[in-house]
Amino acid sequence: MDEFQKDTTPAGENIDGDFSLDDILNEFSDENLAVTTEVEPSADAPAKSIMPDVNNSIYAAAINSADEDETEQNTMQEPGPTPSAEDDKSDYDVVKEYKPVGGRDLDKLLREVKLDYVTDSQAAPANYASYEDEMDEGSYEPADDSLYDEPPKPEKPEHSFGQRAASPFLALMAMISMKRQLRKTTVKTAPPEDAEDLGPELDADRASRYYGSHINNLRSRTKISFGLCLVLMYISFGLPVLGALNNFSVRSLMCLILELAVVVLCLDVFTSGIMDLVRKKPGAGSLIAVSCVLSALDAAIIAATGSQDTGLPFCAVSALSISGALWSSLLMCKGNRITLRTLALSRDPFVVTAEAGVADKEITLIRSKTGSDNFVRRTEEITPDEIVYLTMAPWLLIGAFVLAVAAAFLSHDFKDFAHILAAIFMPAAPLSALLCFPLPYSVVSRKIFHSGSAIAGWSGTYDIGGSRHIVITDRDIFPRDTVAFESIRILEGTNPQKIISYTGSVIAASGSGISGIFADLMKKNGCAMEQLDEFRCHEGGGLTAMINGEEVLCGNSGFMRLMGIRLPQKLASKSSVFVSVNGMISAIFTVSYTPVVTVQRALASLLHTRRQPIFAIRDFNITPEMIRHKFRMPTDGFDFPSFAKRYEISAAQRSSDSKVAAVTSREGLSSMVELSDMGHRLYTIVRLNVLLSILCTVIGMLLMFFLCLTAAFDSVSVDNLLLYMIIWMLPEAALIFGLRR
Repeated sequence: MDEFQKDTTPAGENIDGDFSLDDILNEFSDENLAVTTEVEPSADAPAKSIMPDVNNSIYAAAINSADEDETEQNTMQEPGPTPSAEDDKSDYDVVKEYKPVGGRDLDKLLREVKLDYVTDSQAAPANYASYEDEMDEGSYEPADDSLYDEPPKPEKPEHSFGQRAASPFLALMAMISMKRQLRKTTVKTAPPEDAEDLGPELDADRASRYYGSHINNLRSRTKISFGLCLVLMYISFGLPVLGALNNFSVRSLMCLILELAVVVLCLDVFTSGIMDLVRKKPGAGSLIAVSCVLSALDAAIIAATGSQDTGLPFCAVSALSISGALWSSLLMCKGNRITLRTLALSRDPFVVTAEAGVADKEITLIRSKTGSDNFVRRTEEITPDEIVYLTMAPWLLIGAFVLAVAAAFLSHDFKDFAHILAAIFMPAAPLSALLCFPLPYSVVSRKIFHSGSAIAGWSGTYDIGGSRHIVITDRDIFPRDTVAFESIRILEGTNPQKIISYTGSVIAASGSGISGIFADLMKKNGCAMEQLDEFRCHEGGGLTAMINGEEVLCGNSGFMRLMGIRLPQKLASKSSVFVSVNGMISAIFTVSYTPVVTVQRALASLLHTRRQPIFAIRDFNITPEMIRHKFRMPTDGFDFPSFAKRYEISAAQRSSDSKVAAVTSREGLSSMVELSDMGHRLYTIVRLNVLLSILCTVIGMLLMFFLCLTAAFDSVSVDNLLLYMIIWMLPEAALIFGLRR
C-alpha cells in the first residue's frame, strides 16, 4: 500500500519549478522517434464521432486563472470537536423571534364561502346610494314608464308525474355537485386567512445556535424524568419497599405523585398534546397526554378504594412514554444543531440533489455548486413517526374506547371500567412512538459531521433513500492534488507556446479532471485560450477540434493509432496525452495519477451497495483497467457508459424544482459515498422503526382487550406492560447499534 497517498499529502511536485519552455525543448531529440509495435486497433478503422460540433467549450472552457480552480477545492473549515454542554450554555444566544416550521392549520382553508351571483340585468351602478337619494326626493323620473312595466309571465309548462317525482332528487344532486365544485375552487384559489407567516429563512449559524440554546434545559429535564421513571418501575415491579409503601393504597398514591412530577417536567409535551386534541388534530403527543390522564385517573380511583383486584395503576407506562417524547425533542435539537452547524462552517458547499431523468427514469444523486436555499426549512419538516400517528391517532382514540366498552360489557365488570380503558389505551402511546426518527437521525448527523456532510432532516433522507444511482466524475476518483505532470516532451520544429495553448484549450473544453493542471501550465508559460471550432469527442475518448484552421487531435495512444498517427514507441505510455497538429505528432504530456486510500475504501463500499454507481468520467486515460490496477480491486460491477453518455450525465445540473437533500463540503468520492450510504441506511432504519412502532401499538391494544375480556387482571399488570414496551424497543436499539458501527 506504499503506492497510495494520504489525503493531506499533495501528489506530485509543483509544476511551477519543473516545466519551463527551455526544459521542454532540451528534453526531446530526434533519436527517440520510432514507430511503435504495440498491438492496438487497426488504423484502417475510422474513428466515429459521437458529439456534434460546438464553437465554444462544453464544460468550463474558460479556465484562465488559478483562482477559479481554487474554488473547487475544500472550502470548509475543519470541524472541531462537538460543542460540550458548557459551550452550549456560554456560546449560544437564544433567538427568541425564530419559529421552526411545524404543522399548519389546514382546516381553516376549508371554511364555507358564500357567493352572491348577480346577473347583468341586476347589476347596480357604483353610485347606487345617490340614485336612491334622488328617488326619495322625487327628482328622478323615468323617461318612459313603459320600460318598467312587468314583462308577461311565461306559461307554466306541463310536466309528467315521473318528472315531478324525480325533480327533488335531481335538485339535490345538482346542489351537491355545485357545492363540491365550489369547495374545490375555494381550496385552490382562496388563500389561507390566518396561516402563519414564516418570514425569511434563518441562516444556518443562527438556527444552529437556536437549537443549541435549548439542549441544556432539555437534557436536565430528561435525566430527572427518567430517574423518576426508574423509581416508578421499581415500585411497579413489586420489588421490596420500606415503611408505609407496603400499604397498597399508599403505593398507588405514590405512583400517582411520581407520574404527576414527570408530567410537570414534561409539561410542554403534555400541553402540546392536549392543545392538538382541542384543535381536532390529535397526534402522538395527544395519545401520550391522554394516556397520562387515564393512568392518573385510574391511580386516584385505586388509591381511594384500596381495591387490589386490578393491581397497581399504569403510571409507570405513561410516565415512560412522556419521558420518551421529551427525549425525542432533545435528540432532534442535537441532530439539527449538528446538521446546521455543518452548513454554517461550509463557505461554499456542494449541494446534493435527487434528480429524475439523469440515468433512465430512476432517481439519481448528483452534486453541484448551487445555493443551499431552504435547507434549514427542510431540516425542520415533519418526521415520519409524526405523520403516521397523525393518521392513526383519531382511530386509536375511538378504537380504545370501543374496545374498553366491549370488554366491560362482555365481562360484566363496569366497576373496573377506568382500569380496563387505561390498560387498553397504554399501548397506543408506546415508548418508541416519537423516537423512530430522532434517535437514528442524531447518530447519523454526528457521524457524517466529521466528513463535512449534513442531511436535510427526514425530507433529505427520503430523497437519498429513494435514489438508485450515484454519479461519479473525474475529480471523485482522482482529486486535484493527486494529478500532476510526470513529463512533457514537445517535438522540435514546433512552437511550444502554440502547442501548450492548443492542448490546454482542447482539454479545458472537454471538462476532464486534467484540465486544471493544463490551465496551470498555460498560466505559467503565458499562454491564452484559443477559439475552438468543430470540437468533438470520439468513441475512443479522443478529442478533435479546429484551431486557427489547423486540425488538432488529442487523446491516448489507442485513439492516435485509430486516426493513423505514428507514435514514438519509447515515449508511449498508457497515461500519456498525445497531441497531433495537421496529422503530425507534436507533443506528449505524461500524467501521473496517485491513488488515495479513502477513494479505494469508497470504491470497495460501492461493490456492496444496492445503489448503482455511474462512472461519468471524461478523462480518456481513466479506464476500468486503470482503476483495477491503481486501486487493486475488481471493477466488474461498475458501469462505464459510452463517452457520449458520460458527457451527458456529467453535464446534468440541478433542476429548477428540485430541493436540497444534503450538503457536503469536501471534494472526492469518500464524502459522497459515505453521505449516500448513511442516508440510505437511515432511510431503511426509520421505516423499520415506524413499522415496529405500529405493530407494537396494534398488537398491544388487541392483547390487552382479550385479557380484559377474560378478566385476567393478573396478566393485565403494569409490570407485564412495561416488559412489553421494553421488548419492542430492543429491535430498534439493535438497529441503532448497527448504525453506529
